Amino acid sequence: MLNQRFTLAEENSFLETFVIDPNISSKKTKKRPAMVICPGGAYFKLAHRESEPIALHYSGEGFHSFILRYPIDNHKSQYPYPVLSLFQALALIRKHSDEWFVDVSRIYVMGFSAGGHVAGLYANLWNDPSLIAKAGVVNEDLPKVKGVILAYPLVGTTNRPSSEWNDERKLFQCLYGTETPSQDQVSAVTLSNLVNAETLPQFIWCAADDPVLNSADTVSYVLRLQEEKRNVEFHMFKKGSHGLALGDYATADPEDANLFRPMSLWPQLAANWMKTL
Repeated sequence: MLNQRFTLAEENSFLETFVIDPNISSKKTKKRPAMVICPGGAYFKLAHRESEPIALHYSGEGFHSFILRYPIDNHKSQYPYPVLSLFQALALIRKHSDEWFVDVSRIYVMGFSAGGHVAGLYANLWNDPSLIAKAGVVNEDLPKVKGVILAYPLVGTTNRPSSEWNDERKLFQCLYGTETPSQDQVSAVTLSNLVNAETLPQFIWCAADDPVLNSADTVSYVLRLQEEKRNVEFHMFKKGSHGLALGDYATADPEDANLFRPMSLWPQLAANWMKTL
């Protein structure tokens, strides 16, 4: 396996590779699909349990895995810089696709929480010429992403933190540069406002008992995707809280005895969905 870090053009961002050896026998090689993973962390950190464990899981499923370390916790964490780093990561994968034996017709993006926001922005704005230009890439360098998987995604915010919770105030500072963004700033990055006729297919899941992000926002986003007749599969689990990643032993807190929740089925559900594309 090729495990390297490639610095991206966007400040404080890089791509970590988990590229599987192409040799499947002494005489044969195989191109594989790729999964680009955007960890969560409220734009001021990157969650470990939504990084390497996810990459290793999908490596075990036969995917080349890539972790996007998008810019966080400074002025470059504000929109659109994290999304620009995703454009740059995809262009880098396309550039090395022959060398890494990547099947460019089967590239997927996956995001968790705030990383789900980054992935969701890309799902709706992937062909925006102004963003492509700001990223410093050209259309010819970008593979067409086949599908986007959002795990308990940040869909949008209000224009004020809803509580004194310090992490929420940090989120606002990192995403908007202020705790009091304008309504235009909020609207510009609310996924439900961005759905259009070219929005990419999406698999989305969340938990009804999520104490951090309102699952009703996710439902509203799914309804907008349906209204626009976009390809979407949605699962809301009764229990699953927030930030549980795979929901299994690999990503559970040491003190968490209740490891195997129903939501731990989501990777298989997502795999089944990907086969339908």
